[in-house]
Amino acid sequence: MKSKDCFIWYLGGDKWEPVTGTGCAHFVAHEKNIRAPGRVEHCLEGFLVRVVDLLPGLTEVKELRDVKPGDIYITPDRGTACTGLLVYWTAEEHILNSKETNLIRE
Repeated sequence: MKSKDCFIWYLGGDKWEPVTGTGCAHFVAHEKNIRAPGRVEHCLEGFLVRVVDLLPGLTEVKELRDVKPGDIYITPDRGTACTGLLVYWTAEEHILNSKETNLIRE
């Protein structure tokens, strides 16, 4: 990812402004190749930048036994949600608690 294309809004001319928020949804969008439909906020390369915009078209993983690396996790409070990619999981270790984290898959 290139910073001017990804974590900075292009305002026109020679003007740029930092994207507000944490950048977590934008990172996930790049990693999972999730592009913005229509006029939803996105970087110059067309990738989403907001957690709420990642949700449409994804399926919630209902059972912890179905969790797998590469799934997208989203914290439960959608108003202040954060997201990331699951890289490691073993059910025996109970790394994630289903009441604390929502897992979704493309």
